[in-house]
Amino acid sequence: MIGLLNNSEIDRTEWDACMDEADSSFLYGRSWFLDLIAPGWCAIADGGYQTVMALPSGRKYGIRYLFTPPFMQKTGLFSRNSENEPAVAELLKYLSEQYRYIDLSLASNPGNLPGRITERDNYILPLNDSYRVLRENYTSACRRNMRIAGTGRAAITTEINPQEAIALFRKGPGSRVRGIAEQDYSDLEKVMHHSIASGEGRILGFRSEEGLFYSIFYIVTGRRITLLFTSTSEESRNRKAGYVMIDYLIREFAGTGMVIDFAGSSVYGVAQFISSFGAVRAPYYRYLLNRLPWPVSLFKEG
Repeated sequence: MIGLLNNSEIDRTEWDACMDEADSSFLYGRSWFLDLIAPGWCAIADGGYQTVMALPSGRKYGIRYLFTPPFMQKTGLFSRNSENEPAVAELLKYLSEQYRYIDLSLASNPGNLPGRITERDNYILPLNDSYRVLRENYTSACRRNMRIAGTGRAAITTEINPQEAIALFRKGPGSRVRGIAEQDYSDLEKVMHHSIASGEGRILGFRSEEGLFYSIFYIVTGRRITLLFTSTSEESRNRKAGYVMIDYLIREFAGTGMVIDFAGSSVYGVAQFISSFGAVRAPYYRYLLNRLPWPVSLFKEG
């Protein structure tokens, strides 16, 4: 029987065992990641942790709500036995009776529910083939940009600390994203330190005499390489550093059967860049339900 668990009631060992055995598990469902990026998360799970779903949650003015925090793209339903997996819509219907406000990004389409469902873009690139075969799937524009990339003597470096990568992100892409608070950046830094120490996380980038001008941070879980965030600058765009870096990753992991998860994007230019490497669209879905009484304006729909 599926039940709602508070944070203190979740058995992390059983939870992660389910994640390990699920066919489609990803970073955002790992208990250590949730503890750091969404402290206080609750969950839906059956008695034997055969099926689980993480629920990032909060409370404001006495009202409980569900939300998707920054740097956690989505949540989803995971099961050790997909044949017995309940429908996501079934669980969300149950949750809509427990919470008056839900704003969750989901791995699969929840179907016909009260509220609003919006499809969003994600891209993935399976790395089953050799680098030579994978490179043949690059668009001509991608190959041209790689040829003219001006990274020059700026070799790829791993000598980047989390604070430096986050600072570059905040000046670049982060400055154009609404709703990222200081606490969110603090939580992200904890994720970076933890994953790097465990060997799952890695920061790569380019540095010139003026300093760091491009970096990516990714985490490997199972057979998935999740690019959690990318820090860019005007210099990196001029030098087309992203083309060199993604090609480097593809070359490094080609033929492993792993998947690069680009964690976005619905921004047209970014989507064009990602898809130019042969990445395929793998949409996810935002589910928004607002049953708060008027004129309560604690939450803003966006």
